[in-house]
Amino acid sequence: MFDSTFYAAVLAALPAEQQLSESWRVDIVLESLEVPEAMRQCALKHLSGGWQRLAMLARVSVTEPDMLLLDEPTNHLDLSRIGQLENWLNALPRDLPVIISSHDRAFLDATTNRTLFLRPERSSCFPLPYSRARIALNEADASEERLYQRDIKAAQQLRQQAAKLNNIGINSGSDLLVVKTKQLKQRADRLENAAKPAHLERSAGAIRLANRGTHAKVLVTLEDAAVTTPDGTSLFRTGKQFICQGDRIVLLGANGAGKTRLVAMLRKAIANPEASHSGIKATPSLVLGYGDQALADLADRKRQCTASCTASMSATSGHGRCWRAPGYRWRCRRGRSDNCPAARRHASACCSCGSRSRISTCWTSRPTISTSMVRKHWKASFWTSRPVA
Repeated sequence: MFDSTFYAAVLAALPAEQQLSESWRVDIVLESLEVPEAMRQCALKHLSGGWQRLAMLARVSVTEPDMLLLDEPTNHLDLSRIGQLENWLNALPRDLPVIISSHDRAFLDATTNRTLFLRPERSSCFPLPYSRARIALNEADASEERLYQRDIKAAQQLRQQAAKLNNIGINSGSDLLVVKTKQLKQRADRLENAAKPAHLERSAGAIRLANRGTHAKVLVTLEDAAVTTPDGTSLFRTGKQFICQGDRIVLLGANGAGKTRLVAMLRKAIANPEASHSGIKATPSLVLGYGDQALADLADRKRQCTASCTASMSATSGHGRCWRAPGYRWRCRRGRSDNCPAARRHASACCSCGSRSRISTCWTSRPTISTSMVRKHWKASFWTSRPVA
């Protein structure tokens, strides 16, 4: 499929007997998604992740489905394309049901009218877009917590009354008070058994990154490096730039602008200086931590999460440093665990994309960290926290 052109990949979504007579449907879908004519004849493997994502959405749309089921549809899309996707979804017939799994809160607010919060005990559904549904969920949780505390307090009061009556009954020899004591205890037991605490959100953890302590102030120098496509077409030039200790740099650009190409060039310049681009120079003492948008570091899907992180550490460190990955705290070399979730014993293929993304991030405890869309799979409660040096 990736060897096919954009147009051919979308056309292939139609049944074989319809591809010749119904190809006009492909043209209409690509026009609605504003795909340029030149882009339609490019091979998918040469396009950015954003354009590949649009090709997938076009393949879904061209089949004229009765229901849309979209898993993280905004991944790889730039802001303008996300806005375009919002308009496209909102223009669909109102009787077409759409189910979206996404961590993009603004996108959910713009495209949905019902929100289902998935929980182990009891999932909650609200006929509201995400932000308003989140407020309603918090209010419901607060109400449940107040009810729980009220029932627990009432049970405690019943037990206190039962204890007093029990003492009086024993001292006076009253069988009636003994029976009454037993009834109060039974009522307290029923209240405590029926009372359920409100849902408590589990902490997603925090990223804690360390470095090797390099003394160089300027880590990478870009001397007006030219960024090109695989076939040599010029995309942009970087100008004279410096990457120094303490910098937190974001690369912004439309899909296909060359962000991932620049990241790949930086990675090559640091990992293999002899074969690097002539316009990029890295300090010799620099050690790179890299996390890509395809989670290629976890290509061996059969490895357990613990084994992945332990192998990474064994390959880069000769001592038992303590690693604290997002949501996973343990000493890899010594095998000790501290508040370690069961998920870390699962094979990588069994973990969600968010879990694999966090595992990939825990490998990148280095002076320079190159991350390409590293938080795209992370839920909101995780990616709002910041790295701690």
